[in-house]
Amino acid sequence: MNTEALTGMNTEALTGMNTEALTGMNLTQLLELNGQVNAALEAKREEEKPQVLEKIRMLTEQAGLSADEVASHLTGKAPKRSGPAKVKPKYRDPTNPANLWSGRGKRPKWLTTHLDAGGTLQECLIERGGGP
Repeated sequence: MNTEALTGMNTEALTGMNTEALTGMNLTQLLELNGQVNAALEAKREEEKPQVLEKIRMLTEQAGLSADEVASHLTGKAPKRSGPAKVKPKYRDPTNPANLWSGRGKRPKWLTTHLDAGGTLQECLIERGGGP
């Protein structure tokens, strides 16, 4: 029995293949049949993929879902970010207001220099109003 024969078979023909017929086959024949069945299944899946994907697209569109929402639901993972989250600066250089630091990661050189010169971290703290 080849893959083309399996593809053309209806369920009645396959149901008619009883357990005795399978039991009478040797291991090599069963493995060959298994390979043919798997190949037929894969061919059928590939054949039906476009219709399934179109159905998913239509349902997604009707529900107003984004592709990221569907993907994150299917994978159980949050959608990928475009980069690290932006953190507001917490400290500002008193001598050069363009130098800012969020308080995360390694201390910047300007802050280390300020502290080494006897300054305090509190002096660099940005008040909630936005000024130094």
